[in-house]
Amino acid sequence: MVLLAAVALGGALNMMLIRYRWPALLEAPIDGGRYFGDGRRLFGDNKTWKGFVGMIGTTALATLAACSLGVLPGRTLFEAGMIGAALGLAYVAAELPNSFVKRRLDIHPGQLCASNRVRLLQLIVDQADSVLGCIVVLAFTTAYSLLDLMALAVIAVSVHFSMNILLYAAGLKRAWT
Repeated sequence: MVLLAAVALGGALNMMLIRYRWPALLEAPIDGGRYFGDGRRLFGDNKTWKGFVGMIGTTALATLAACSLGVLPGRTLFEAGMIGAALGLAYVAAELPNSFVKRRLDIHPGQLCASNRVRLLQLIVDQADSVLGCIVVLAFTTAYSLLDLMALAVIAVSVHFSMNILLYAAGLKRAWT
């Protein structure tokens, strides 16, 4: 649970960091403005290197802080930092397929599908994609059972949804999805 809390803290810190100007190189979209064969962008302008690199770094720092405070027993600082970086990487990398699919469906970044029938599914996938990436990392870096990982996934999706609402309300996110 501590590691997922570090991811949540890393995500909140990352949202604060991306509000500041970064070197132009990091402000660039991950897809470099490229289009897929269907004439639509691969991921869109909102998937930038600053968010990608920022999430890896802030999650690593949050995990290092947890280790330093003694709430991550049995890990060296190096191990904690590497696990945190892996969790941050998994978080952002797991969002890319969802962004790719949404661009194919003409759903703009941060927007919901116009169809009410699909909207609930989209909300769930938007919250679960990054969580599932992190769960894969936890499966390889912890001794959690499959049942523990499933319970963590449900808790984390709920927390992720709640965090997005709070970040939106605080003005740190432009859309709450």
